[in-house]
Amino acid sequence: MSNQSENENQVGKVIERKDNYVTVEIERHSACKNCGACDFGMSGNKTSELELENTVNAEVGDEVVVDMEGKDIVLASFLIYLFPLFSLVLGLFLGNMVAAEINGDENLIGLAFGILFMGFSYTGLKMYDNKVKTSQPQKFKPKILKKLTTN
Repeated sequence: MSNQSENENQVGKVIERKDNYVTVEIERHSACKNCGACDFGMSGNKTSELELENTVNAEVGDEVVVDMEGKDIVLASFLIYLFPLFSLVLGLFLGNMVAAEINGDENLIGLAFGILFMGFSYTGLKMYDNKVKTSQPQKFKPKILKKLTTN
């Protein structure tokens, strides 16, 4: 598999074809190669497999260019990781303020508010995900742009 890239795109190798879809193995993007969040650092696997619509009639063994929109990756990362964290911190802060006003246990009420706000953030993310799936189904999905080699 090649580690070349074109602009923000990744080059991957088709490892399986099924109907109108192919499974493409790509090396993880340089921005997340060392993160380990996908496998929680448990394996040395530096590749990912993506099931993508086969718009270029690729066959097993072909190298293809996969479009991974940089701005969509950043937005998705923010939504998945930072938004719930910010919600948790906001809930902790507001819970402490409420506890101070009612002379309650700041730790307990802060924790309850934090968990509640984080739960709301996940519910909001799920609603946003459902909306995006119906109104913009291709928004966060990588696409095959072209075939580089034919096997």
